[in-house]
Amino acid sequence: MASVLSPLEYGALYAVVGIAIIALVYAFFLRKRILKEPTAAGRVKEVWEGIRAGANAYLHVQFKSMLLLIGFLAIFLYFSASLDNSPLFVAIGRVGAFLMGTFFSAMVGYIGMNMAVQGSIRVAEASKKGFREALGIAYRTGTITGMLTDGLGLLGGVAIFLIYVDHSPDVLLGFGFGGTLLALFMRVGGGIYTKAADVGADLVGKVERGIPEDDPRNAAVVADLVGDNVGDCAGMAADIFESYEVTMVSALILGLAIATQGPIFEAKWIVFPILVRGIGVISTLIGTYMVAKWPDKLTKGDAFKAMDLSYDLSSVISAACFLVLSIVYVNDIRVFLATTVGIILAISFNKLADYFTSPSRNPVDGVAKSSKTGPATVILQGLALGFESTVWTIFLIALTIVVSMLIWAGAGFLFASYGIALAGIGMLTQTGNNVAMDTFGPIVDNANGIGEMAGLQGHSRKILADLDASGNTTKSVTKAIAIASAVVAAISLFSSFTETVHVNLDIAADPLVFVGLLIGGALPFLFSFISIRAVGRAAGKIIEEVRKQFRIPGVIEGTKLPDYAKVVGICTSAAQRELATIAIIAILTPLAVGLILSPSAWGGFLAGVILTGQLLAVFMANSGGAWDNAKKKIEDGCYGGKGSESHKASVIGDTVGDPLKDTAGPALNPMIKVINLVSLLFAGSILALKNSFIIQVPILNVEIPIVATALAVILVIIIGVAIFYSKRETKEEAQIRDIDAPIFESVLINPNPVMASALFTISGVLDDSRTGGSRIVSAEYSFDGASWFPMAAADGKLDTQLEQLTAKTMIEKPGIYPLIVRGADEMGNVTAQECGTIIVYDPAAGSAIGEGWIESPEGAYTEKPQAKGKATFQFTAGYQKDTGAPVGQAEFAFPAAELTFRSERLDWLVITEDAVHFTGTGLLNGAKECAFALIAMPEIAAEGKPAKFRLTLWEKQTGQVIYDSDLGNPDSAYPITKIAGGAITLKAKAHGSAKKKSRKADSTGQNTD
Repeated sequence: MASVLSPLEYGALYAVVGIAIIALVYAFFLRKRILKEPTAAGRVKEVWEGIRAGANAYLHVQFKSMLLLIGFLAIFLYFSASLDNSPLFVAIGRVGAFLMGTFFSAMVGYIGMNMAVQGSIRVAEASKKGFREALGIAYRTGTITGMLTDGLGLLGGVAIFLIYVDHSPDVLLGFGFGGTLLALFMRVGGGIYTKAADVGADLVGKVERGIPEDDPRNAAVVADLVGDNVGDCAGMAADIFESYEVTMVSALILGLAIATQGPIFEAKWIVFPILVRGIGVISTLIGTYMVAKWPDKLTKGDAFKAMDLSYDLSSVISAACFLVLSIVYVNDIRVFLATTVGIILAISFNKLADYFTSPSRNPVDGVAKSSKTGPATVILQGLALGFESTVWTIFLIALTIVVSMLIWAGAGFLFASYGIALAGIGMLTQTGNNVAMDTFGPIVDNANGIGEMAGLQGHSRKILADLDASGNTTKSVTKAIAIASAVVAAISLFSSFTETVHVNLDIAADPLVFVGLLIGGALPFLFSFISIRAVGRAAGKIIEEVRKQFRIPGVIEGTKLPDYAKVVGICTSAAQRELATIAIIAILTPLAVGLILSPSAWGGFLAGVILTGQLLAVFMANSGGAWDNAKKKIEDGCYGGKGSESHKASVIGDTVGDPLKDTAGPALNPMIKVINLVSLLFAGSILALKNSFIIQVPILNVEIPIVATALAVILVIIIGVAIFYSKRETKEEAQIRDIDAPIFESVLINPNPVMASALFTISGVLDDSRTGGSRIVSAEYSFDGASWFPMAAADGKLDTQLEQLTAKTMIEKPGIYPLIVRGADEMGNVTAQECGTIIVYDPAAGSAIGEGWIESPEGAYTEKPQAKGKATFQFTAGYQKDTGAPVGQAEFAFPAAELTFRSERLDWLVITEDAVHFTGTGLLNGAKECAFALIAMPEIAAEGKPAKFRLTLWEKQTGQVIYDSDLGNPDSAYPITKIAGGAITLKAKAHGSAKKKSRKADSTGQNTD
């Protein structure tokens, strides 16, 4: 074929190489310019450093985990080419192209993500200057990733074409597969990472604790910001990069088939798609440059409109150039029409996604409004919206295919398939714009988060919030483009597959086609199940960790920073766990289907994957986007605003939607393409195996390809084991189900007063043996909630889920002390219970005397609640010298209520330095026996504290209160009623410090001091 390429075609191809290099040079020029922009210092930089370190750590772990698989697949690709009877240099070229595809895709993701992190802190700093400055930095940073995608994709594709010419489609399959494989890993891993962190941060932070998004007290907030970069930036860039390559591969395969149909080789069918790519890069350069040049849009602070206008400008330039190229070079207007259909489809997808996910549109407003009736209606409304949007999306794609076929009507299936491939080429003409718009989202999201964590206020805060709102829209729009491009690319690959294998999808001719459709249709659901469950698993770990860190003193108060790195580590490890299973399913399932079923059924399988995969991807992306933007609309002040019940309902809806729109939905894009690429790559090898090593089975009267059958069985077993392993619950996950704190049961203390400095025993049972319980690790008691002392287990160590506990202790200072017990299990669940009071007296404490009157309030006497007025009291209290028993007397008279009381016996007496407290029994109105409690406090003039008095009378049998001078004051609380006349005097012994001493207990509960 090289000999039939004209000098002009050679010149054009080398010009395209030059354009690719220009795109790369422009990307590095922008990088240099961005890095020269000023960064923030202090708190802002600390937050940013954590994000940067977390993002790099994640990608390093992911790339390292992929090396073994990449090496194995490279060897497998080499031998598959040998089975196809391909020349040696093609087999080597396919392996080299595969490695180059993975490397280029990794470069796009790695450099793009790092620049997004670098750009975010500079956007936060630029927000102090103004909207135009912040927007310019954010979009230029995104453009770096866009130009890398354009430049590396175009450079790799054209270089392979120039080297391998007529064998280039076979080699380009390896290039596309490398990019697709890496995109699958980065999409799935990044999606699990970002949404696990997001769900954990939102549920604990917003719903449970009621703190704002990106609050620095939330341990998951840095992981959430890191996830925005690894998922929305690196993952999306790799996703669109592979679509960019796959559509070119399909167009070249189909173009080569057309070029060799006639008596004369026509290279224009192969060269035209490459030239279209070059034109797209030039128009993208112009469009991205113009984003910061639309004065009316920038004045209004409308970043999305500025980007949308630039996108439309690039599209118009591209279409005009395509027209000229189709007339001057191809001499066939149909190629212009086909590529223009793709451009129109991309623009239509932009508008459709904007309609269903923009906060200013009716669908999202309906979701936000439904939050007023709770989370259930929010979820229902979002589901309904997703279902509707899927219908119109399918209609657009179907219309594109129909129009492409009409353009080539009468030319045959091959030309119609080529037209669909050209539509995909046209759709991704603005790849640089698409990637720039998508990367813009996580950049401004991070900048906004950094601004909130660092406490930026005023105009800067408003600019960052506006940019973040625009970023949410761009992410929704570019997700739609990614889905549409994946579907068009997959359809193009499917067309290439049918051309290569010569399949017929006639169900009447081959009923197994329907079986293939069913299996293929089910696979995206299995894929979604694995990815969504992975988010749930990881989110469970993060939720528990965030809750645990909120229990650390000082974290919720904001005086101590949480351990952000711990959550980042959880996200990183959780994201890697499912990657092996997902790769096995995506790569081995199409091979197993090809080995087991007929070629036509294999084609049916691919058709089923494309159909349900696209439906699910659109549904999940638009439902999730609507829930997200409905929440943000409420946070902007609509329907109750932040902190309202509507807001809490919308947060729950957003939490459900997050793994749909950012994990499962986007991950279906590379899955669809991987399955189709694997089928196309290994179709020849599979068919060769099925036609060799055949044995006859007389009983069944069938011929069985023994090697192919054995290999199919092995593949099915591997897939089954991978799914089983993925579903297996780990020890850590089993423990996470223990979300309940242990419970103290049967806590026993001495019911009688104890003497100061005398030993007494506390005992009880701490139980965490309910379903999902875990080992108890600590048990303590306290008398003031500040100083805690350990309780000992019966066997001397805490190591089970049910512990018998004891402690011997003493209290030096007389008083009435609450007993508080506290226990924790190994999952960090903590319980704290108040288990009654301990009365501590000192028979040498002194004596108390009081006489005077108070104003008794209405309601104090239950039999005459309207009665109020003067009530007199007098009392004496002390201890017998010989026995230490409490002695004394109390009298009370309330004339307005005709109430009198006289004590008969004291049960216990506590005299401290600032109060006297004693209880006993006496006679009400000279006849009725009742219980009483008297608390009195002398005046402390130096501290401005007046004398106070409280008397409580209650039925001994029922405990029903008869009279309480401190109406509404908790039982045993110090009095609030001031005496109106008289005096209260304490002759109390001075005590030492209020420190409580605890004596250790041995395994039998005996004192060991």
